[in-house]
Amino acid sequence: MAPPISGQDAPGQPDAIRIVLVDDHRLLIDSLAAAIGAQADLEVVGTAATVDEAAEVIDRVCPDIVLLDLRLDGDDAVSSIPRLARLGGAPKIVLLTATHDRRHAARAIEAGAAGYLTKQQPLPELLAGIRAVWRGQATVDPSLLGGVLEQLSGSDPTRLTARELEVLRMLHAGHAAERIGRELYIAPNTVRNHVQRILTKLGATSRLEAVAIARRDGLVED
Repeated sequence: MAPPISGQDAPGQPDAIRIVLVDDHRLLIDSLAAAIGAQADLEVVGTAATVDEAAEVIDRVCPDIVLLDLRLDGDDAVSSIPRLARLGGAPKIVLLTATHDRRHAARAIEAGAAGYLTKQQPLPELLAGIRAVWRGQATVDPSLLGGVLEQLSGSDPTRLTARELEVLRMLHAGHAAERIGRELYIAPNTVRNHVQRILTKLGATSRLEAVAIARRDGLVED
């Protein structure tokens, strides 16, 4: 069965991860919706071909994840990420694109995307990426990850950016992600992405461990 279009309601699967697909290629949407629909824990609840249509769908069906193509009708969709991430229950935005470029991936992550997956990846990898994003992990096509970290932090892929240091210091002060977002004027997804990159760069497995490492290395002051 084809997925609902432009915000039509869909019958729900209990506990399934609810997904909206945004792409202007109908055949791709149909094939991807069929592949996702075959998974017991995933459900396509809406589709859209433009950013404005996507906004209407998201506000109506409140998905958990939005898979967003990088280019819609020739326009760069990265600038729409903050807007879409604030709609309908604040879904996680994942770029799913044919553009295999670390610069575009880094721009998307900086804009608040929770992931950057490419259409060249095998289906099991894509599905695993969707599930990883649902678990709160920032997910990037493995073939791009090293380049994305380098692009985000300069020549040293372990160096924290100025924004990441701001987030780290607020974590050290005990602030939750919601307050960090408010005080830094960034979307919740962007805060989560910064936190995930901090953990990766510091080799930490939790926020508490990241703060402990930051204290040890003099990145924050007690």
